[in-house]
Amino acid sequence: MASDKEKDQLRANLAAVTPVLEQEGAVLSLNAKKTLIVTDIHGNADILDFILKFGKEKGVDSYVFLGDYIDKGPDSVGVLNRLFELKLSNPNVALLRGNHETTDVSTYGEFRSSVSNEPDLFLSANAAFENMPIAAVLFGKIFCVHGGLTENDSISGISKSDSFGYLWNDPFDAKGWTPSPRGSRVKRFGPDVAKTFLKKNGLQLIIRGHITLETGVKFWFDKTLVSLYSALPYSGPDIKAAVCIADSDAAEFFFYRKDKKKNDFVWESKTSKVLLRPAPVLNESDAGNICVCGDVGFKKEETSPEVETVEPENGAEEGNGNGAGNNGDGNGKNSGKTNGNGDKANGNGNNKKENGKKDVRVPPASKMKSKCKKVMKGKQKSDKGKWKNKK
Repeated sequence: MASDKEKDQLRANLAAVTPVLEQEGAVLSLNAKKTLIVTDIHGNADILDFILKFGKEKGVDSYVFLGDYIDKGPDSVGVLNRLFELKLSNPNVALLRGNHETTDVSTYGEFRSSVSNEPDLFLSANAAFENMPIAAVLFGKIFCVHGGLTENDSISGISKSDSFGYLWNDPFDAKGWTPSPRGSRVKRFGPDVAKTFLKKNGLQLIIRGHITLETGVKFWFDKTLVSLYSALPYSGPDIKAAVCIADSDAAEFFFYRKDKKKNDFVWESKTSKVLLRPAPVLNESDAGNICVCGDVGFKKEETSPEVETVEPENGAEEGNGNGAGNNGDGNGKNSGKTNGNGDKANGNGNNKKENGKKDVRVPPASKMKSKCKKVMKGKQKSDKGKWKNKK
């Protein structure tokens, strides 16, 4: 149960941050120099503090959080207070919506229990959640979302009022669309769906959360999609969580674990890296055939560049999205009742090792340059590092 002081602080933060979220579009575009990507903190304020300290040490200047801030962990109120205050102090902070930031899930979770004697606070929090953006595009190359893709394959079709699939859907190895064990409304999308989405929107990589992992990351679809999990799902010497630091050249994944001897979190020395190709520079004659994300223009028919991965020498394990711990996503169990759309996992955690690879950078594709220019007519160019909303 949160203290009265913490709840009063949350009430004040909600009053300040909700109007800010209301003004943001469903998709945010960010071109800051270095961005920290975090997902599924789930009420673990101590882990959030640990990650934010790491980001400061690495000199990040923007933050993208992929949702699921509340429930499961012991301090949902503390997590929300920290994130809202970070958002209010830094315009380059994106707080995307997760499936736990919906009344279908939060009604039955730990967050509601922590403010159970003040129902107005719970309602105010969910009003803020409803105004959170659904996705973010980084450097015109990386698509960030909590869950997955939908049958709408255009970024311009994403809206706050029709967000269910983006919060719930999962990747799957089978082609096309297949049913999900999470519930009748949830779908799983295959590699062909992801490829079409990336190609149509001129993107290279999808980073999403939503699946509990004991390895921190899982690479999908020839490493054009990454599942990320930033909170330790349960204890154990080999259990890891991860965050991502991205710039216009690469998305690098950093792993941490709980050191029982030190009784503290520690970062691993090895990282995994997905290298990105430069974006093409377009002439004004191409303006009618461009899908614009932020300050970078892309031809819609441009083939999505491939990426290379640099693994830790000891190999980053690929989970199957199925932890078995106290987060409740592990053996196909719900953390709480969820109105038939259960926050389930598949429960068949097969893990395999990835062999270490040398850091080999991908050569630029033909007619591609390292510097990108905005060429759309009638569009105002935003300053570097500033948010530009895509309604």
